[in-house]
Amino acid sequence: HHHHHATTDPPACVLCVCQYAKKGQKQLFRLLCIDSNLQKLCEKIEGKDDSPGLQSRLEEAQTTMEEAAAQVKELEKSKAALHIEATKAAKAVTRIRNELKDIASELTPTQQRLEFAEKQKVELEAKLKKEAEKSESLEKRIQKLEELIKESEERLAAIRQQEPRDLDMTREQEDEYERIKEIAERETAPARQSRSHHQKDLSELKSKINAVETDIQDGESKLKRLEGELEKALEEKSNTEQHIQQRTTDLDTARNELQDKSNTFDTALKRKGELEQRIQALNDKKMSCSASKRMIEKEREQQRLIAEMKEHVPGVHDKLFNLQSCPQHKLRVAVAAALGKWADHVVVNDYETAKRAIEFLKKKPKAGQMDFLPLNTKTKKTDPRLRDFGSKCRAAIDCIQVKDEAYRGIFEKALGDTVITDDLEEGRRIAFQVCPAQNLRVRVVTHRAEIIKKNGNMSVDSSAGEGGGRFEASELEAIETELEALTKEYGDIAHIELTGSGEREALERKIRQLETIIQTQSTRLDQLGVSIKGKERDRSKTTDIVKNDKAKLDQLNKQREECEAKIEQLSNEILESEKGHFAELSAALGVDDVRKLDDDIRKEKKRREEDESKLQRQIAKNKTDLANCQRTRQTVGDPAKLQASVDKVESDMIALKEKEGKLKKDKMDKEGRLKDKEKQAKEKKDAQDKHDKDIKKHRETLRVKQKAKTELENELASARKRINQCYVEMVDIIRQCLMEQVKIPLTVGSMDAFRPLLDEVEVLDRVAGAATPSQTPSLTLNDSHDAPEGFDALQ
Repeated sequence: HHHHHATTDPPACVLCVCQYAKKGQKQLFRLLCIDSNLQKLCEKIEGKDDSPGLQSRLEEAQTTMEEAAAQVKELEKSKAALHIEATKAAKAVTRIRNELKDIASELTPTQQRLEFAEKQKVELEAKLKKEAEKSESLEKRIQKLEELIKESEERLAAIRQQEPRDLDMTREQEDEYERIKEIAERETAPARQSRSHHQKDLSELKSKINAVETDIQDGESKLKRLEGELEKALEEKSNTEQHIQQRTTDLDTARNELQDKSNTFDTALKRKGELEQRIQALNDKKMSCSASKRMIEKEREQQRLIAEMKEHVPGVHDKLFNLQSCPQHKLRVAVAAALGKWADHVVVNDYETAKRAIEFLKKKPKAGQMDFLPLNTKTKKTDPRLRDFGSKCRAAIDCIQVKDEAYRGIFEKALGDTVITDDLEEGRRIAFQVCPAQNLRVRVVTHRAEIIKKNGNMSVDSSAGEGGGRFEASELEAIETELEALTKEYGDIAHIELTGSGEREALERKIRQLETIIQTQSTRLDQLGVSIKGKERDRSKTTDIVKNDKAKLDQLNKQREECEAKIEQLSNEILESEKGHFAELSAALGVDDVRKLDDDIRKEKKRREEDESKLQRQIAKNKTDLANCQRTRQTVGDPAKLQASVDKVESDMIALKEKEGKLKKDKMDKEGRLKDKEKQAKEKKDAQDKHDKDIKKHRETLRVKQKAKTELENELASARKRINQCYVEMVDIIRQCLMEQVKIPLTVGSMDAFRPLLDEVEVLDRVAGAATPSQTPSLTLNDSHDAPEGFDALQ
């Protein structure tokens, strides 16, 4: 008890008040209550005033939120840069594919031209070889004819240079010979006349024989020419047929290739449409799953924890939710709502396994809370009457497929008393009409997660939609894997579509060219067929003529032989008859028979004339054949020109091969670059997707931090409101003291200082807790009355 001024009226402290206790016990009691209440309020303020800690946490949350926002902003900038790079890579892929299409449209005609040049070269080389053989044959023929002409001319000259034999007789002997000859001729006139007729016949026969021989020779020459032309025509026909067959094979191959290309192209287009629909469906499904992505990481963490738990604790199975599936998509939200808290229970064998699992979780500080459901939990079967409520209501246990019948019991426990209805109206009917009538108590869940409990209370499970998304969340990884594979296949089909049109156009051009060539060759083949038939008719006709001429020649030769034999016989008879007349002259000339000698000389002369005439005819014929061969040689293709054509085709082939090699090299380079660009584009796309995931993750983190900040702000506002309420109560006491003129001891200041303070507290009260602890004055009771003066010193 400090000293005090006793003159103070009223007293300024409790002890002073005690001196006036006898004046009124009521006043003392009132003062003690005020002191007690004020002390309690101060203690209450000191106990509840955690505003500095909340403010510090709020500032820390603000800092982390700003950091998260900065990270999101940085990631968005990085995403924009990646988007630009991915767009550039995609454009580069498209550009390279267009370049490949241009190369393909240029390469195919080049290969076709090269193939045509190779065939043309083969044809020219065959023609060159054939013309060379023909030219060589003609040269040999001309050389042989020239040798025959030269030999015939030499023989003719030799015949002409030979001196004819003659009878070496004197003038008197010649006169005697002529006189005897006249006598002998008169005596043998009939025989001579007969021989003359036979000689005339022989001459005619010889003329006919010569004519027939000429006809035969001309026919054989014609046959030979026809045989050559026919052989040439047949060879050309065979080559044309082979050419047509080859072109037809090429045409069939091209048509089959075009058909395959068309089928592949059509299949690719059809598959492209299917892929577009499937990709769109998967993207839509992925979008619908995106709302569940927040739980995916949580699910994965829990699944990893459960997997680790399975390794260390035998008898742990999985979450109850993962041990079932809901085939009907429309029932998934209702099933999730029906499972409710049971969905995240981990199924174990028994209670001992659950205890071991709990001990395992205690070693994992970040494991969080986890509930366990033993398989040996007592359950009862679903009441069969739950399946008889109509088409709009079904037992919840019938809406799922259990992965193993061993889990049927725990699902009976979780869903055995639950039915799922199409709407709330049907649910009310079941809950409030049907079930009471059958003395049943069931839980009703609608498709929209509206729940009617057994006691009749109604609620809506707002988290059921997210729980229903867990069905899709479990499929998200499979969706993303399938999307990646389908996107790659779509890119391959786009490449086929890009290059397929150029290849189809090239094949169509090739088919049109082959059809034109086949049509031209077929026309030529028809012409050759007509020509060959005509030549075969001419050959057959000429063969018959030659055959008839040879038969006629044989007959004429036989007649000639008979005629010559008759003439020889008549000549012998005449000689025998005239032999006696020329005996003396023959003896004088020293010959056996002068008449026979004269006849031999005449025969020799005649034979010489015939040989000379024959040689002249042979020379003329050989010269005619030589002129024909020389004219034919002029029509034969010039080997030099043909060789020049072959050389030109070879040079064109070299240029085409170089072009083809360059195009193939460019194609390989472009394909390599395309693979690299596609790889880069995929990497950019993957990086972009990763950035999207990171951005979503950071945005989710930012949202969580914003939510935490908001919660802190709300908590701080609540704390300030509670403290402000204490201040208001304290001010009410002080205001009442001022009204009743009850003075209380203060650490500093005086009672008059409370009047402006009261006004300020009223303002703070109207602002509803907007003040901060530094703005709100704190009041502390003390037993000292000594204090500095002035309101500014208030704490």
